[in-house]
Amino acid sequence: MTTRSLRACAALLCAGAVVLPLAGPASAAPEGSYWYTALHMDDNHRIATGKGAVIGLIDGPVDPTAAELVGQHVVAGASYCDGLKSPLTPGRDTFHATSMAALLVGSGHGTLPDGSGIHGVAPDATLRVYAIDDGKRPDFFECHQSYGAVGATQQSQLAGLAVRQAVDDGVDVLSMSLTMGGSDIVTAVDYALDHGVVVVGAVGGPDSLGNPAGIGGVIAVTACDAEGAPWPDAADGAVSVAAPGVDVSSGSVDRAGHWSSRGTGTGTSPATAIVAGMVAVLHSRYPHATSAQLVQHVLRTTTTPGLHFSPVNGWGNASLTRMLASDPGQWPDHLPFRGISADLLEPAQRLQDLAGTLDPEESYEYLLAHQPGFRPGSGPHTPTAAPPATASPAVAAPKPARGRDGTSPVLLVVGAGLLALVVAAAAVLLRSRARTVSSAPAPSGSGALTSTPSTPSEGP
Repeated sequence: MTTRSLRACAALLCAGAVVLPLAGPASAAPEGSYWYTALHMDDNHRIATGKGAVIGLIDGPVDPTAAELVGQHVVAGASYCDGLKSPLTPGRDTFHATSMAALLVGSGHGTLPDGSGIHGVAPDATLRVYAIDDGKRPDFFECHQSYGAVGATQQSQLAGLAVRQAVDDGVDVLSMSLTMGGSDIVTAVDYALDHGVVVVGAVGGPDSLGNPAGIGGVIAVTACDAEGAPWPDAADGAVSVAAPGVDVSSGSVDRAGHWSSRGTGTGTSPATAIVAGMVAVLHSRYPHATSAQLVQHVLRTTTTPGLHFSPVNGWGNASLTRMLASDPGQWPDHLPFRGISADLLEPAQRLQDLAGTLDPEESYEYLLAHQPGFRPGSGPHTPTAAPPATASPAVAAPKPARGRDGTSPVLLVVGAGLLALVVAAAAVLLRSRARTVSSAPAPSGSGALTSTPSTPSEGP
């Protein structure tokens, strides 16, 4: 990654560099809880806790018996997998989704000796769970069901169904710690954005954002570590913001299917859940603000001053403290970068789009799409393409600028070539996810979340 030397995601604290305490809090917080302290979550929760907000989690099954979730507002949305009657199902295959749920709405009560556990960013929000994965494979989506296509196309279809159902169920925020290709997810996310739902998606890596993060209008989240340095396995491009995602408290599930508050995870998955939780808290504090204004506020209140954009960490580190300090209703009711990639714009054009004054026909992206042979001599970073998850174009005409999963018409081949591409697509349908027990390591460069379960000796 050519820009990896940038260390623009400088601080997780709203004031500047992260300063971690020499000793933990009075209660023995789970390993990896540095983010909670660095983001001043206790102070923020004195202002708002997400009450009244509804988060939709598009993931796998969640274990409702996990200590952090008992007594919380966690409800079943829908399950799209054969053999998985409810998205709220205990078991050994529930780790990734349960971890995300704990980071979103966890109570802070867990399985550690003193009863502590993972704190969620929005503990009083309602969480609706939509399972499009049975959780049985560590690095890929796989959901056995009796309808639709297979492989990459199937997962895009299932994700699309889940997104539309969540929107119809009235969610305010969608948290999607996953990446995929396919056209169904693009049209479904457009449906969500059209209906005023804030969509938060995990950046893939290292070569592509993937979808939904690559779809214009989505808050695309990358990861930073405790020092503010970017996670090197995340993609550059039209990134929106960064949040803690390296060695973050994520819990674990043992082979018997028992949840534990011990364990840390690394990747864009936890960072995405943290930002989605922030949006829910912001919505609960300022319920009059539109979804477009909420997105504007997230981008405008990072720890990076002056509205400076970087393809590594977008507009900077998300800061809930700064979000809550002012009313998002002050911003234009304009969803920024809807159908336009921020990294394809000049700095002045980015600010124009934030203000809702950019003429699309003046952007590099428009010129590249509509004037064959146009090549800017210098200018904005050009993103790499996402892995092709399906042989069909990711964006249906007439919206060529909407969605950026990298699928190209040249991939539309016939016969054996098409079959080979579909098989290949299934192999690269990636997900930002963590596992405690895996028969094989996550593939290098996949953007997959890796997890390290803590042993008792590592705990308090």
